[in-house]
Amino acid sequence: MAQSARRWRNAAVVMAAAGLLSLGLGTPGASAAEEPRIDLLVLVVDNGDSPVEAVTEELKTTGIPYTTVDLNDSDRPAITEAFLSDTVNGTPRARYQGVVLPNEAPFGAGYLGCLDGPLAFEDNSSSVQESYGYVARPRAGFTSHVDTAVPGGSGRRSLVGEYAHDGRRELVVTFAHNHYQQQFRVLARGVVEWLTQGVHLGQNRNYFSVHVDGVFAPDSRWDTERNCTPGDFDCVGDDGERTTPIRMTAADAVYAAQWQRDSGFTLDMVYNAGAGEERKSENGDGSTRYVSRADISTEISANNLWAASHGLPVDTSELVTGFESYILPQEARTALGHAVGNDPRPHYVHRSNLAEDRLLHPVLDKVLADHRALYADNALLENPRQSAVGTELKRRAAWQEAVAGGDVTAYRVGTTVTAPSGTQIPVTAPEGTLKQLLLGTTAFGTPYAGERSAWTTPDALQTALTPRLPA
Repeated sequence: MAQSARRWRNAAVVMAAAGLLSLGLGTPGASAAEEPRIDLLVLVVDNGDSPVEAVTEELKTTGIPYTTVDLNDSDRPAITEAFLSDTVNGTPRARYQGVVLPNEAPFGAGYLGCLDGPLAFEDNSSSVQESYGYVARPRAGFTSHVDTAVPGGSGRRSLVGEYAHDGRRELVVTFAHNHYQQQFRVLARGVVEWLTQGVHLGQNRNYFSVHVDGVFAPDSRWDTERNCTPGDFDCVGDDGERTTPIRMTAADAVYAAQWQRDSGFTLDMVYNAGAGEERKSENGDGSTRYVSRADISTEISANNLWAASHGLPVDTSELVTGFESYILPQEARTALGHAVGNDPRPHYVHRSNLAEDRLLHPVLDKVLADHRALYADNALLENPRQSAVGTELKRRAAWQEAVAGGDVTAYRVGTTVTAPSGTQIPVTAPEGTLKQLLLGTTAFGTPYAGERSAWTTPDALQTALTPRLPA
């Protein structure tokens, strides 16, 4: 890696959290005169390179508000002392809780306590060099968080660490990356937590759910002679008579049920009680045909009634529609990359992958095993069901709209967060944080990755959300 360092150094960044250093974690009851106010907002100074883009993408997906200064824009504002700080009602204010800067020095990550195993760099092709970096010998004031064996040498050197000097602290990562690479995705949580000192708007968790469609219906078997799927509009002259459809058997269902119990992972089994194959034959030309809202409602009601008559427990608030495209990870690495990207959207697979060779199970086994090997027990893989995914995505959309509209004000003097009435606020804070109630306090949020986080709102008769940070 060392011999390739020059190829990426100009694309690296430095991140600083100097505005937080004099504050620490504010104590309940501290007055504004004793402590400065620090707005929960990150400044990104962007030169268009991938490392800055990677951090920006992590801020966005976590839900952390940020302001960008584009260095390629000739009309950009000047970053002066007045741009970075001012006073509010006589209280000194740092307008940003952290700053991301492009620089020739490397950048880095801390707060890595949620990791519990070796981090392998992506190696998608043995014929292509995909990662470049420099294994650094720590100097005075440098604390290494991630190290590696010296290539072709002896001992170990740092890849990730913190450099403290001149009253400031900088994160240092000595390898190039972008936000698509799994090594950055795994470390990205630490980037954000170091930058914000573990107190910020937004939250980040590892999600993985799998929906299996049409479990009661047959699946067309691939025609190896015509190289197409019988019944598809582009499979001319093949009505499927020469192939046997794939259908789950009772043994497949028993195996899937036992696998879920053994793995602690729930598959969402999706069904259609209607005559799906008959409807497909009625529309064999592959064109799109539209139906009325009334017809759709009738179909949904019929599915619910069918489930009730057959003793199937269903949540009538959940609906899956439009299975026209599917995602079956061909490699566990791809699926794990989705899982650690703070994306709750589910994977969709055909029911045929639970039948015959049962191809889905070994893929999922690998994803779950790799996640357990990489992460500590305080960062377990969350397995949300359809309704929970819908709720999460709806909250995120409302939050992003509030942030984009300038309706969110958040700062630390202690920490007070205000947001529009009715908007759920995502907040992450250190373990031990309490939520201020009208009378008294209660534990804030739920634990994840060594911190506490939640979607929350001010309680009745309160106009602001006020977490009390530990002393």
